[in-house]
This record gives sequence, structure tokens and C-alpha cells, in this order.
Amino acid sequence: MTPVFRPLHWVDLGSGGGFPGLVVGILLAESGGARLTLVESDTRKGAFLREVARSTGISSRLTVDIVAGRIESPANQTRVGPADVVSARALAPLNKLLDLAGGYMGPQSVGLFLKGRDLAVEIAEAEKEFAFAFDIVPSRTDPSGQLLSVRGVRRK
Repeated sequence: MTPVFRPLHWVDLGSGGGFPGLVVGILLAESGGARLTLVESDTRKGAFLREVARSTGISSRLTVDIVAGRIESPANQTRVGPADVVSARALAPLNKLLDLAGGYMGPQSVGLFLKGRDLAVEIAEAEKEFAFAFDIVPSRTDPSGQLLSVRGVRRK
């Protein structure tokens, strides 16, 4: 039996200048069939994200949705729906980030969060409010940076 794969839906919260969201979008566009949602409340940054998506051509190879609004907005969360992957960089401490990302995560979602040297403290604080499994991958570009992968996130 041939496995059935559904298109990947990646949501980047607080996309700002497009890292990691647009970089991921460029990589996803090569395989096609994916959906990229960038959530950014600053309209100037949203316009920049739209222009980069257009000028790189990724919007012709995958669905790119730029949501101009607050991450915590229930209307935005409903509109976007649960994603396969939720990412964020330099957005908030982990306990706040898990709260913000929760509206975009389903039971099978993975959170990928670029974090700094205080990650152990952030994890300890977040574990007071949330249960989750995680893996930490050291950054290849910044000695103090780390990539945190979380799954099975639920509020205690």
C-alpha cells in the first residue's frame, strides 16, 4: 500500500524580516504542495514579506498566506487552523511562546523555536504551566543559539 502524504502546513509566528519563515518557504517551494503562513502584526513588515514572497517566486510554487494581525487573535487562529509545524525566532520566553503557539498547534504539530543561552531556565519555567516533549539542537551558526523542538504540548 502506498502511503498517503498530505501537504505540509508551516506557520511562522512574528515573522518580522522573514527569518526563518521566508527561508523555510524558499526551501518548501522546491518540493511544492506546501502551505506557508506568516503571522506578522506590523503592516510594514507584512508588506516586505509579501514583496519577498513575490520577488523570489515562492508564491507561484506554494500557497503563501501573510496574516497581518495579532498572533493571539482567536479570529487569526481560526482562520489559519492547526499547522504541522509552528516556528518562531526571538518572539517571547518559552512559556509565553507556548501559549501563543497553542492556537496554531494540533495534537501532531511540532514547534521549532530558535532560542538563546537561557533555554534551560525557559524550559523549567514553561514546565510549570505546560507538559511537552522536547529536543534541543545546538546552533551551527551561533555558539549561544539553540533550536528547540517541542511536541505534545498541553496546558497542565
